[in-house]
Amino acid sequence: MRLLKIACAFCTAAIEYVVKNGFVWHADSMTQMWPEYKPLPKPWWHSDDDWEELKPELPEPWEGVPIAEGVELKQSTKTNRQTSSGG
Repeated sequence: MRLLKIACAFCTAAIEYVVKNGFVWHADSMTQMWPEYKPLPKPWWHSDDDWEELKPELPEPWEGVPIAEGVELKQSTKTNRQTSSGG
């Protein structure tokens, strides 16, 4: 039984995406990736200060996926590198 628990924990650590009813979520941050990019909102039980500290790192949206209304994206490091090198 102990070996089974260890094996299950190892397998779940490798999960990158969760799919249910046509929606795709990033497993670590629970950001909705498809059909619309929408980060997990602040849970009601967290204060604003707690959420700023505990908020998961957001994955970059997939190319071609619409961004939910009201979501502000930070500029990616890839884009920053391209603009700073002039290309």
